[in-house]
Amino acid sequence: MAGKVDVLPRWVDPFKMADQRASLDGDVPFSCMQRLDAAGLRPGCDAARARLEFDRHPDGFGLVRIGVKARLLCVCQRCLGEMNLNVDRRSDLAIADTPEEDTGQKEGYETVAPVDGRLAVHLLVEDEILLAVPDIPMHEDTADCDSEVLALQVTPDAGRQDEPRVNPFEVLRELRNRKG
Repeated sequence: MAGKVDVLPRWVDPFKMADQRASLDGDVPFSCMQRLDAAGLRPGCDAARARLEFDRHPDGFGLVRIGVKARLLCVCQRCLGEMNLNVDRRSDLAIADTPEEDTGQKEGYETVAPVDGRLAVHLLVEDEILLAVPDIPMHEDTADCDSEVLALQVTPDAGRQDEPRVNPFEVLRELRNRKG
Protein backbone atom coordinates (compact mmCIF):
# COMPACT_ATOMS: atom_id res chain seq x y z
CA MET A 1 0.00 0.00 0.00
CA ALA A 2 1.60 3.25 -1.12
CA GLY A 3 0.07 6.60 -0.47
CA LYS A 4 0.85 10.01 -1.94
CA VAL A 5 -0.72 12.73 0.12
CA ASP A 6 -0.33 16.50 0.12
CA VAL A 7 0.12 16.83 3.88
CA LEU A 8 1.20 13.89 5.98
CA PRO A 9 -1.16 12.93 8.81
CA ARG A 10 -0.17 13.96 12.33
CA TRP A 11 -0.58 10.41 13.67
CA VAL A 12 -0.44 6.91 12.21
CA ASP A 13 -0.71 3.39 13.60
CA PRO A 14 2.88 2.24 12.96
CA PHE A 15 2.13 -1.44 13.65
CA LYS A 16 -0.67 -1.54 11.11
CA MET A 17 1.48 0.39 8.62
CA ALA A 18 4.38 -2.07 9.14
CA ASP A 19 2.08 -5.08 8.69
CA GLN A 20 0.84 -3.60 5.40
CA ARG A 21 4.35 -2.49 4.32
CA ALA A 22 2.77 0.90 3.70
CA SER A 23 4.50 4.10 2.67
CA LEU A 24 3.57 7.74 2.92
CA ASP A 25 4.95 10.54 0.81
CA GLY A 26 4.01 14.15 1.47
CA ASP A 27 4.66 17.45 3.19
CA VAL A 28 4.78 18.58 6.79
CA PRO A 29 4.11 22.32 7.08
CA PHE A 30 6.72 24.25 9.03
CA SER A 31 3.84 25.84 10.94
CA CYS A 32 3.45 22.44 12.68
CA MET A 33 7.07 22.48 13.87
CA GLN A 34 7.38 24.53 17.05
CA ARG A 35 10.97 23.61 18.01
CA LEU A 36 12.72 24.98 14.92
CA ASP A 37 12.51 28.58 16.10
CA ALA A 38 14.14 27.71 19.44
CA ALA A 39 17.02 26.16 17.46
CA GLY A 40 17.54 29.39 15.49
CA LEU A 41 16.02 28.00 12.31
CA ARG A 42 13.49 29.61 10.01
CA PRO A 43 11.67 27.99 7.11
CA GLY A 44 13.08 28.62 3.66
CA CYS A 45 9.84 27.35 2.08
CA ASP A 46 6.36 26.34 3.23
CA ALA A 47 6.93 22.71 4.17
CA ALA A 48 9.39 19.88 4.60
CA ARG A 49 9.10 16.93 2.24
CA ALA A 50 9.07 13.50 3.83
CA ARG A 51 8.77 9.87 2.86
CA LEU A 52 8.06 7.13 5.39
CA GLU A 53 8.28 3.45 4.48
CA PHE A 54 7.05 0.93 7.02
CA ASP A 55 8.14 -2.69 7.11
CA ARG A 56 8.81 -5.63 9.42
CA HIS A 57 12.31 -6.77 10.39
CA PRO A 58 12.95 -10.54 10.03
CA ASP A 59 12.91 -10.67 13.86
CA GLY A 60 9.33 -9.37 13.79
CA PHE A 61 9.65 -5.83 15.08
CA GLY A 62 8.42 -2.87 13.06
CA LEU A 63 10.69 -0.60 11.06
CA VAL A 64 10.21 2.83 9.57
CA ARG A 65 12.57 4.26 6.99
CA ILE A 66 12.27 8.01 6.90
CA GLY A 67 13.66 10.46 4.39
CA VAL A 68 13.31 14.21 4.93
CA LYS A 69 14.18 17.11 2.66
CA ALA A 70 13.83 20.72 3.76
CA ARG A 71 15.24 24.17 3.08
CA LEU A 72 15.88 26.27 6.16
CA LEU A 73 17.43 29.63 6.94
CA CYS A 74 19.82 30.09 9.83
CA VAL A 75 22.70 32.29 10.96
CA CYS A 76 26.22 31.47 9.79
CA GLN A 77 28.39 31.34 12.90
CA ARG A 78 31.43 32.58 10.97
CA CYS A 79 30.01 35.79 9.50
CA LEU A 80 26.68 36.07 11.36
CA GLY A 81 24.91 36.47 8.04
CA GLU A 82 21.86 34.55 6.90
CA MET A 83 22.50 31.29 5.12
CA ASN A 84 20.51 28.54 3.44
CA LEU A 85 20.67 25.14 5.05
CA ASN A 86 19.50 22.26 2.90
CA VAL A 87 18.49 19.17 4.83
CA ASP A 88 18.51 15.76 3.16
CA ARG A 89 18.42 13.07 5.83
CA ARG A 90 17.53 9.39 5.85
CA SER A 91 17.17 7.15 8.90
CA ASP A 92 16.09 3.61 9.66
CA LEU A 93 14.22 3.39 12.96
CA ALA A 94 12.88 0.45 14.94
CA ILE A 95 9.36 0.82 16.32
CA ALA A 96 9.23 0.06 20.04
CA ASP A 97 6.28 -1.97 21.26
CA THR A 98 5.91 0.30 24.29
CA PRO A 99 7.36 3.72 25.25
CA GLU A 100 9.23 2.02 28.11
CA GLU A 101 10.94 -0.56 25.88
CA ASP A 102 14.73 -0.62 26.05
CA THR A 103 16.04 1.30 23.03
CA GLY A 104 19.20 -0.82 22.80
CA GLN A 105 17.50 -4.14 22.03
CA LYS A 106 16.70 -3.62 18.35
CA GLU A 107 19.98 -4.69 16.68
CA GLY A 108 21.63 -1.27 16.59
CA TYR A 109 18.60 0.65 15.33
CA GLU A 110 17.55 3.91 16.89
CA THR A 111 14.13 3.34 18.41
CA VAL A 112 10.99 5.42 18.08
CA ALA A 113 8.26 4.88 20.63
CA PRO A 114 4.59 5.22 19.73
CA VAL A 115 2.29 6.88 22.25
CA ASP A 116 -0.98 5.04 22.85
CA GLY A 117 -0.23 2.93 19.78
CA ARG A 118 0.19 5.98 17.52
CA LEU A 119 3.31 7.47 15.96
CA ALA A 120 3.56 11.28 15.82
CA VAL A 121 4.63 11.76 12.19
CA HIS A 122 5.07 15.55 12.34
CA LEU A 123 7.25 15.31 15.45
CA LEU A 124 9.31 12.54 13.86
CA VAL A 125 9.94 14.69 10.78
CA GLU A 126 10.86 17.64 12.98
CA ASP A 127 13.24 15.42 14.98
CA GLU A 128 15.00 14.35 11.80
CA ILE A 129 15.40 17.97 10.69
CA LEU A 130 16.85 18.98 14.05
CA LEU A 131 19.26 16.04 14.01
CA ALA A 132 20.49 17.10 10.56
CA VAL A 133 21.43 20.64 11.64
CA PRO A 134 25.17 21.03 12.29
CA ASP A 135 26.24 22.11 15.79
CA ILE A 136 27.88 25.20 14.30
CA PRO A 137 26.25 26.11 10.98
CA MET A 138 28.60 27.92 8.62
CA HIS A 139 28.72 28.70 4.94
CA GLU A 140 30.65 25.88 3.26
CA ASP A 141 32.78 28.42 1.41
CA THR A 142 34.06 31.60 3.08
CA ALA A 143 33.42 33.36 -0.25
CA ASP A 144 29.70 33.10 0.62
CA CYS A 145 30.26 34.89 3.94
CA ASP A 146 29.76 38.61 4.47
CA SER A 147 33.20 40.00 3.48
CA GLU A 148 32.85 43.10 5.67
CA VAL A 149 32.29 41.00 8.77
CA LEU A 150 35.16 38.65 7.90
CA ALA A 151 37.50 41.65 7.52
CA LEU A 152 36.69 42.71 11.09
CA GLN A 153 37.43 39.33 12.62
CA VAL A 154 40.56 39.15 14.74
CA THR A 155 42.79 36.17 14.25
CA PRO A 156 44.96 34.86 17.11
CA ASP A 157 48.16 36.01 15.33
CA ALA A 158 46.81 39.40 14.19
CA GLY A 159 49.23 42.21 14.97
CA ARG A 160 52.08 39.89 15.97
CA GLN A 161 53.97 39.64 12.69
CA ASP A 162 56.20 42.65 13.44
CA GLU A 163 56.78 41.83 17.11
CA PRO A 164 59.62 39.42 17.92
CA ARG A 165 58.49 36.30 19.65
CA VAL A 166 59.52 36.32 23.30
CA ASN A 167 60.65 33.10 24.90
CA PRO A 168 59.10 32.94 28.40
CA PHE A 169 62.17 31.05 29.69
CA GLU A 170 64.59 33.78 28.58
CA VAL A 171 64.32 35.42 32.03
CA LEU A 172 65.38 32.19 33.72
CA ARG A 173 68.35 31.83 31.37
CA GLU A 174 69.48 35.37 32.22
CA LEU A 175 69.23 34.70 35.99
CA ARG A 176 71.22 31.48 35.66
CA ASN A 177 73.92 33.24 33.64
CA ARG A 178 74.24 36.04 36.28
CA LYS A 179 74.73 33.55 39.12
CA GLY A 180 77.12 31.37 37.24
